[in-house]
Amino acid sequence: MESHVEENQYSTADEVMYEMKALPSSQEPELQCQVQPQHSKKYTEDKWLLCIIAIVLVVILVLLIILVFMCGFLISQPSPAECSTTATGAAVAGLTATDNQMCQLCNETLIHFAQEIRKSIGNIVNGTTNSTQSLVQGSIEQLALLVDIAQEINRNVNNAHYGTNEILSHITNVTHINNVLALDHTENLIKLSNSFHSIDAGIENSTQILSLIEIALNNNTNLFKTYAACNSDSLPSIVNTLSNIQDTSTSTAGVVDDILIVVQELLQLHNASSSLPTSCKQIRHEKPNSPSGIYILVTTNGSSLYYTYCNMEELCGSGGGWTRLGYLDMSDSTVNCPSGFRLYQSGGVRACGRPVTSSGSCVSVQFPSNGISYSQVCGRVTGYQYYTPDAVNDEFGSNHNNLNGDYVDGVSITRGSPRQHVWTLMAGNFEDNVNFLPYNCPCATGSTQQVQSFIGDHYFCESGIVGQTRQQQLYTSDPLWDGQSCGSAESPCCNVTGIPWFHRDYGNTTTTDYIELRVCGDEDTSNEDVPVSYYEIYVQ
Repeated sequence: MESHVEENQYSTADEVMYEMKALPSSQEPELQCQVQPQHSKKYTEDKWLLCIIAIVLVVILVLLIILVFMCGFLISQPSPAECSTTATGAAVAGLTATDNQMCQLCNETLIHFAQEIRKSIGNIVNGTTNSTQSLVQGSIEQLALLVDIAQEINRNVNNAHYGTNEILSHITNVTHINNVLALDHTENLIKLSNSFHSIDAGIENSTQILSLIEIALNNNTNLFKTYAACNSDSLPSIVNTLSNIQDTSTSTAGVVDDILIVVQELLQLHNASSSLPTSCKQIRHEKPNSPSGIYILVTTNGSSLYYTYCNMEELCGSGGGWTRLGYLDMSDSTVNCPSGFRLYQSGGVRACGRPVTSSGSCVSVQFPSNGISYSQVCGRVTGYQYYTPDAVNDEFGSNHNNLNGDYVDGVSITRGSPRQHVWTLMAGNFEDNVNFLPYNCPCATGSTQQVQSFIGDHYFCESGIVGQTRQQQLYTSDPLWDGQSCGSAESPCCNVTGIPWFHRDYGNTTTTDYIELRVCGDEDTSNEDVPVSYYEIYVQ
């Protein structure tokens, strides 16, 4: 930094102006101090005073010269004795006295003049000294001011350099962090890519699934790039891209599992799980245009992540935002029955029923709500008839009126503990054999069965046997509770509202209860069973 100061240009701080000029980014920052040239009032007054003093001195000098000449002239005149040798004594004495008086007066005048000149010279010298001292003092003060200004400029330059170094240090740190994040996300993208390539090429509908996965991969790649560049909170947006993958097979579900592992690692790494939604209804509320599909949710207590299917369309007469709690599709050969259930296979149909028992029993699977507060339950179940189930006939079992027991030949859906009834799906003996009315569905024409009070109207009932005879086998030609292929006697059972979807709406009452599905029968499994091959249960 250089400072250029012009001499005799300013005398006070008010006359100094600073102008900071920003140099191009390729050069070092420089501070320049520009001084506005301007004569001060004090300086002008001192200049005129000096001029007046010089004029007075010249006048005094002229007077002194005249006085010297006069004295010289008087001294050069002849003495009285020389004036006339013939004069009388009186005349001589008179002239001598006159000359003495003149000389004495001249001497007194010279002395007085000399004293006055001395006084004047002393006053002039004192005034000049005082003026000089004032000028010197003012110059010293101005010099001190300039020194202070220079020191302040130096401090500002040092502070500016320090601030610049701090900024450069922060930029270096941010760049380093972004580089580390970019490396982490690159590694995770490699994992994600490997997960996608692990899809079995032989799965059904592989072309469609791979296309959907490719879209999701592209979307996820873009999201990761955006996050690495901006270092923002865009990781939770990965949830939305996963909705492009439809849960149509277990192979697809396996891919989603791999994606979930990678996403969980990323979310935990950046502590971003708290920004995830807790239900599909929340997603629907925050982003109304969200499509149906797989989404990652977090439990309401924030302890864990899980993925589930969100139905964003209208379901059971209610708007979108349904969270699926339970799902089973045994048409996928890679899917296993829930723990404790027994596998049935016949003619390409796979279903899950009760384990072998010699008396009435139930087998159960529970679906946690993960803390979701809901007031509606909606779902559907597909089952098949094995041999001779008889709905809610009370001739054989002892638990006919016990919700916790094997009160039905079919499926019981409840919530919470103690159990509260949600829906019952029954299997009757025949579709339209009037000779077995006590064993047919309670909704069939001519049936003598009475539905338990805790069930009320919240049930479906169908039979899978067409004709008048029955055999010890799994009847797969007519799935149960689909509202299709009902015989004449059973037609009222198929003409019910909502079938195949059951729906319970509890109004303003909400709960976080788990949902439980049980397959029950009040006789041994060699005589009757109602295995299920498909179910999906939603809450909202």
